[in-house]
Amino acid sequence: MSLDSMPKIVKDYAKYIEYTNLKSPNSKQIKKIVQTANERGYLGLCLQPGDLGVAIKYKRPKLKLITVAGFPPIHSFNLFADNRNKRLHFVLGFYRKKDIEEINTIIDNGIADELDLVFPMYWYARGKFTRIYKFLSGIKKRYRKPVKVIIELGTILNRDVVLYEVIDLLKQSSVDYLKTNTGLIKQPFKNLYASIFHTKLLMRDMNIQIPIKASGGIRTEEEVQKLIQAGVHRIGTSSVPKVTQKDEVKKND
Repeated sequence: MSLDSMPKIVKDYAKYIEYTNLKSPNSKQIKKIVQTANERGYLGLCLQPGDLGVAIKYKRPKLKLITVAGFPPIHSFNLFADNRNKRLHFVLGFYRKKDIEEINTIIDNGIADELDLVFPMYWYARGKFTRIYKFLSGIKKRYRKPVKVIIELGTILNRDVVLYEVIDLLKQSSVDYLKTNTGLIKQPFKNLYASIFHTKLLMRDMNIQIPIKASGGIRTEEEVQKLIQAGVHRIGTSSVPKVTQKDEVKKND
């Protein structure tokens, strides 16, 4: 289906969507993923750093290529399905020397249009606020492109005092977006939505406005529309939201 022939409801939300696949698909699968993003007119495509070289061959000119840093190894993604192991959550954003080197490579090769970083929760838990600020602001100064920071909203960050401190650190570091979740720590959509709404109220109280990218378990067109109405600026999803039967009826009226 070409972009021109798609229902208006799909085209309306496509400009918010960063279509995401972080499971390191093979080259044939990457080509198909890029074609889907191209055909649907999505804003961006979020992939692991090693997948960008293939994706750039097939993307339409305006499709943004986005990549990530601070995620655990792909083979350990399934371990996060058991949310009882809270210690495991601090593997997210655990930056070792090789992780820093990978970020520098992403910056130097120039393929990625945007970078999504996991907030360094391990450093935060140890009170390393200055280290976090130098890390995030240093990347932002070097990269000079949009940087989003993933904070695991509503999961690890479930207390206002923590959220206040994290938001303040993001503002000081001049990052471009607050990204809600990696998607590895599962939560119902209603919890994600409530957390986003609460976070926007906190930012208003702090007189801070950081655009929000919602991500983590967003699967339907109804959920996408609800987030857009709530004032979210970007939406990351590994699912292709479907047009509901109700929307098709509206289109044909």
